[in-house]
Formats: sequence, structure tokens, C-alpha cells
Amino acid sequence: MKTVLGHLLRLGFIGMLFFSTKSMAEVLPDVCSTEGATSSTSLTNGRAICVRDSNQIGTAWHSISGANNYQSIAITTAHGTGDLSLYVDQGRWPVLDSRSLESATAGNTECIVISNPRYNYVYLGVTGERSRASLVIDLGATSCRESSPGTNPGPGPDPDNGNLNNICSTQPVTNERELKDGVPLCVPGSSKSVHFSIADTNKYSSLAISTAHGQGNLSLFAKNGGWPKTDGSEPGVSIESKHEGNTECIVLRSSSGNFANYWSNVSITGVQEGASIVADFGATSCRVTPGEKDKGNEGYTPTSVHILIYRFNFNGQSLDNIWSESQMNADLEKVRQYYAEQSYGNFNVTWEVKSRVNAGNKSTFDSDTRAWREYWNQQIAQSGVNPNFPGLGKIFMIAAPQVANLNSQAGPPSMEIYHHAAGTIAHEIGHALGLRHSMAVEAGTRVLNSGNDSITNYGNVFSMMGMGAH
Repeated sequence: MKTVLGHLLRLGFIGMLFFSTKSMAEVLPDVCSTEGATSSTSLTNGRAICVRDSNQIGTAWHSISGANNYQSIAITTAHGTGDLSLYVDQGRWPVLDSRSLESATAGNTECIVISNPRYNYVYLGVTGERSRASLVIDLGATSCRESSPGTNPGPGPDPDNGNLNNICSTQPVTNERELKDGVPLCVPGSSKSVHFSIADTNKYSSLAISTAHGQGNLSLFAKNGGWPKTDGSEPGVSIESKHEGNTECIVLRSSSGNFANYWSNVSITGVQEGASIVADFGATSCRVTPGEKDKGNEGYTPTSVHILIYRFNFNGQSLDNIWSESQMNADLEKVRQYYAEQSYGNFNVTWEVKSRVNAGNKSTFDSDTRAWREYWNQQIAQSGVNPNFPGLGKIFMIAAPQVANLNSQAGPPSMEIYHHAAGTIAHEIGHALGLRHSMAVEAGTRVLNSGNDSITNYGNVFSMMGMGAH
């Protein structure tokens, strides 16, 4: 392994960090032989991942939390082809040169071991030419894993064993969007829709799709020969399973002979994280048994919300000059009091303010608001938070000087705040929790607007979600 003594002395890591070529009892499996590359930034202790290839992304960034709860951690890469380099830092993203801890031997086999980590988060970057490389972080390990895959792990539980194991406990979130026969996948956590396709279904007369595990409340939809409708407008064609929790079951059956179409498609809606899914070709029953029927929209069920606040400055335009941190906390305290009063003490608002991020020139995003949203989504992911699902009872706030002519706006699980006032925040929190305006009409996916309609408040015009809430 490459060790640069002067580099370690400059960084003060002597006595704290060492490289090791000794192996653990475990080996690092060739994960890319059984699953696709992960797009998740956040890593789980001991769970090996398939790193994105260099032709997909120049540098693959990852992080893991809880490092300072252990006396040591080991980071191992191996398998595939190419010549990758591994860079690591604590409490901050590494720079890709000698200022960060580096392992850059020939090939894809790299190893870094850190003794007595000082920070909760350890961040790493994988760079260089590479294809189908595997990576794992082992908290508490004092040496890296062997690079031989030994016996590769199977694709998952046998399709005939009647069980759907919690695949997210052993495999990372999938990048795959095709379900293979009997191979469970870990569904990306999301508050939006997730979609999968299934090939070769015209060789079968039935298809069973099962989901389970994780947290949240998903709904499952499936159809042969097209994407399923999720609004109930295709009864008997788009099949749905809507029960409490993440345990759902759909069995598609052909009315005569095999399915007419090569492709079948699956959609998952609802807020969920950590769900497993599997498709069993030719099966006439699922691996799971759903619970009670979903009762529909029962509102936001947690008794609190925690807001992760991400602050952005632009070159020459600082958020602090518009909305200082002290004023931000004062406004959020008003919001907390408002929700406490309106809920008769039954709902609590908490928050944490993240470090400032300089986003460069505002003009770049004024002309491309889509690029702005891609940018802040990337920043959130790099902080170790899933921007599609920060967790139950959590939402996040983007606070910045106004970009283009964007209004403050929100939808689960995020809100963009450009008008910095307590009333605006309280209103947008409602949207981030899933509430609509008080004058909105629930109509599924259909739009009740002919172009000549007028918007009128009804009920309490001064409600938090009304047009006069401010």
C-alpha cells in the first residue's frame, strides 16, 4: 500500500491512521456480479456496494455516519477492471490529492484503516478509471477484507421458499429498473413514485409481485402491456394492492393462455424506505400476506416534524445579509409556537441549521432553475441525507436568496424558502407534510380547471393553508 510519511505528518494522522494489508475473516464479494451500481451516497456498515463506473460518474462520493463510536474503521475496494484511487477524510469531503488520505495502488484493490476516528462522519471519494468495482466500509474493523470473492452471494431467497427476506439489510438500494424472476431488490426510498419493468412475461400466464419490510406506507400497482394507472381509472387492467404498511401483493393473471405482451410494469407510490420487492414468474400466489386495507389519506400521523435546514450563498449575495441565522431561529421559534398552539400542544416542530454552502454565481441558476434543483439535491445527498426520503418525521428546507422569480414552494419532503418570514415557513411546512391549499378540491389526478374557473377560499379563510394565512 502507498504510504506517504510526510503527507501524514502534515495532516497530523500519525498514530491515528495506518494502512493495512492484513485480511479479516470475511472477504469482499464481487457485488457487481449480482447487482447494479448504487447511486446512494450514504453507506451502511458492512454492506458491500457496487461502485458506479468511471464512464457513469467521474468521482463516486460516499459517506458513513457513526464512525467515532468505534476504535477503528476499515475501507476496502476490489474486483472489476481498471485502476481506481481511494481518498478519505473525516468531518468533510476529501480533496482528490495528497491533502486527503489516499490509497492508490495499481488496480482496483485498495485499503485504508483509520484508528480512533474523531468525527461522526467519514467521507470518501473513488476516482480513476474503473469498471464493476466493489467497496465496503467496516466499522470496528482493524484490517481490510480479502480481495478474493470466494463464493458469490446468491441473488436472494429461492423463489419457491415462500418468504421475502429483508433484502435491504444485506444489499444497497438498487439502481436496477427491471425485476428478474425470483430476485429481490431493495427499493429506493422515496416520497414519489418508483417504477420497475418485467421482461419475458409473454412466456407465462401468471406473475406474482410481493413487497414487504422497511417503513412507510406504499401502494403497489401492476399491468401487462403498459404502465399501470394509479388513480383507479383502469379497474381489472391496472391491478392495485393498497394495504397498511409496505406489505403488498399483486398476482397478474392472463384471461387465456400466456400474457399477450412481452413487458409488464410495476409502479410503487407512497412514502416508504427500506422496502423489498420481488417478482415470481408463473407464480399464482405471493410470498407475503398483506394486512388491513389502506383507509386512505388519514393525514400526517407523526406528532412532530424535524426540519433539516440547508443554507446557500451565492457569489456576492449572502443569505446572511437577507436572513441571518439569529433571525432564522427567531422565525422558526414563532413557527414552533404557532403549531403548538394550533394543535393544543400535541404537535412539536424542531430544526437543525446546516453549514453554509457557496453555490457560485446566481446567474447560472437564474437562467436554469432545473440546474438549481439538481444542485441542491446533490448537496443534500452528499451530506448523507436521501433527498427523496430524509426519514419519517423529517423534512428539509432550502434557504437561499431568491433564484430567478421562484416563489417559496414545497411538496413532500422539501420546501424552498425565498421569502423569509414565519408565516411563509408555517405555510410551506404544511405543503412539505403533504397538505394542499384550503381551497383545493381533492380530485385524484384529474384537474378541475376549465380555464374560466375562479379560485375562492371556503371554510376558514384564515387557516394556515388558506390564502390569508400570512
